[in-house]
Amino acid sequence: MDLAPSAPPEPTEVEYHWTDITDDFLNACKDLKLGELVHDDMFGLFDAMSAIEMMDPKMDVGMLCNSSQRQIRSFQQAVEDGLLKTADLTPREQLGVMDTSLAYLLSWLEGHSLTQTVSTNAYLQAPHSIQDRCVKAFSVATIQLVNTISELLVQVALLYEEEDFQPQSLPDRTGVTPLRAVGMLREAEEDVTRELRARRKAGDTAAREETEELVAVQARLKFFRCLFQAVLAFSKKENQGLEEAWKALSSAKELLPVLKNTCPMGASYEQVEQAAKGGHLVTMGFDPLLNQRQLPPAFPRYPRLRALPATMDELTALLDRLLRLRTVLECKHLHALMVGGGEADYMQAFSATKPCVFSRTVLFVIAEPLHGLSSRPSPAGAQTLLQAARAFIAPPSLAPRSPVLGNEKAKDAVDMFMCRCQAAFYQLLQVAGHNRARQRQKLEMVLADLAGLQEEAERVDTLLHALCLQLEPARHHLVCFTTWILYHVLRVMIQYLLSGFELELYSAHEYHYIYWYLSECLYGWMVSTLNRADSFLAEHDAAMELAAQRVRNSKKSRAKKRKSRYERDIVLTQALQNLCGGLHKTCIGLQAEGRLQRPHAEFDNEQVRYEHRFWPFSAVVTPPPVQYGHYRHMTGAGPPQQNRAVMAYSEACQCFHQARGLLETLPANDAEVAVLTRMAKTNYVVARILAGGHSQGRSPIFDFSSHKYFPVIRIQ
Repeated sequence: MDLAPSAPPEPTEVEYHWTDITDDFLNACKDLKLGELVHDDMFGLFDAMSAIEMMDPKMDVGMLCNSSQRQIRSFQQAVEDGLLKTADLTPREQLGVMDTSLAYLLSWLEGHSLTQTVSTNAYLQAPHSIQDRCVKAFSVATIQLVNTISELLVQVALLYEEEDFQPQSLPDRTGVTPLRAVGMLREAEEDVTRELRARRKAGDTAAREETEELVAVQARLKFFRCLFQAVLAFSKKENQGLEEAWKALSSAKELLPVLKNTCPMGASYEQVEQAAKGGHLVTMGFDPLLNQRQLPPAFPRYPRLRALPATMDELTALLDRLLRLRTVLECKHLHALMVGGGEADYMQAFSATKPCVFSRTVLFVIAEPLHGLSSRPSPAGAQTLLQAARAFIAPPSLAPRSPVLGNEKAKDAVDMFMCRCQAAFYQLLQVAGHNRARQRQKLEMVLADLAGLQEEAERVDTLLHALCLQLEPARHHLVCFTTWILYHVLRVMIQYLLSGFELELYSAHEYHYIYWYLSECLYGWMVSTLNRADSFLAEHDAAMELAAQRVRNSKKSRAKKRKSRYERDIVLTQALQNLCGGLHKTCIGLQAEGRLQRPHAEFDNEQVRYEHRFWPFSAVVTPPPVQYGHYRHMTGAGPPQQNRAVMAYSEACQCFHQARGLLETLPANDAEVAVLTRMAKTNYVVARILAGGHSQGRSPIFDFSSHKYFPVIRIQ
């Protein structure tokens, strides 16, 4: 047998039979209108858009690499070609690497891809090969800091969305722990300090500029170390590292003026300035196309890079936000209603400043363990909610010496109800940590969960009321938990509607039924809810005072005039109710006169728009959702009458006047009250002018610059 290897068979020639389909294709497409696409079972819109985007330099990020006139080098290639220094970097070059890294780090925290920002630093590909101690320590710490923040955002808080943060981390090629990375920064800082001492001791004044550069390097090493220590402290469980975090952040903030003043000393200062104006940053150690092949074919984002002075300003704002979070520890109740706010109020106020996702995450990480709330029911969380209910309405059955609380059946019912409440209230706490646009979307789910608790609250109230009548006939437990849940339902509904103004979701021709729903339904229910809670608190205070007198065996003392605990909130809610009523009436008058632009009649269906805006409220039992037909009946909407606009403007004047009177009874040092008062005065004057028939034919402008929910009406 011949075992010699045989020659490979000759490849057969493949024959192609090409067919020109140009004419057939054009004939098939001639019946399509401009912008119309063919849809086939095997070729849909996604495939069509992908085909359009691929190989297009404007849409396909991979084409940037092909069109680039320069060679893209990795860390090793750049070192071999002498384009990347790993040892003996001058202080000016060290400053360039550090400042550019900080600029890209900030861009990453603002939501840009890690691949297009921090990872464009070639030094991060092989930090163990860097011989310069300052750059090596800074690079190692950058990798550890990015991974620590990613873990905090992705695995702990889960408050990010795709527009906030890209869930990526850097490959850990350092081989060191985060604490060791902090130690490396400290050692590099000490090396620079020793060199500065030696220069000053020798009296070397000739190299004054280089000495100033060394001081700038030292400041950056210390700043980055303090920032890293603060992030590590925040990542500790149960707020064990808060004091360390505040101390580190304060030290870092003190160094930022030095960093800003010494920005021009860095070797990459001019390049970063040009990149901030819209160019591409190419400097020693950084290449924007370094990881371009790792991106998806159609990646739409272009990384935004700030100029270095603006970067330092934004870092200052970030540290200020983080240091401001110390005040969250002063919140004693989860969602207290009294002036000063509880935790939910605090988080909403913080969210209104539109902080970055990292700031919101740190707030949530601090706030979550304060009162024991978590995604899973726990005894600590149940106790927290029980205290919140006591602080809000003081149910008689939950009084410290109430015989009802000792009843086993009542105790089990209350415990079960509080366990059911934990998931909804934890979600409510979590929603405040999302960005403003996503909050509105998630409030729908929270509202559905809270609505499910209303029926449970009624059952518990009925049981406790029956036990109260048996064991403590002088007191009654009627609709206590129901009122507590209703209060939070109303708050979510109000926040849902108001957020539409902040996000500019409503058109001007929709304002009339939005403000009507707020005025007639939500704020009206809120006033009655607060009054009911206040009456229960007054009854509780009277019972406690009577019990104290019995213990002292003293004569009945002269009754002191009790100050309503919710007086400010009731007055403010009534004022907002009148403001919304005035805006509703003004919009009705403007529509009657034809001053508000409406959609084309062929595409206009007010009932569809109305039902779409208030669809999330259909899950709520109390307050009952108002159907469109009922709204038309209550508002008397119909064909415009000759005097209808004048009547609407006159009623709007009354509403604005009442709102102004209520607001002027509140403390004048409240900034929001002052803004609302000015708005009520201005709108009152405008309504008077419109009622008098002036400015006929002029279109209105709704100016939300003073307040994001309630506009000042101006006539062009």
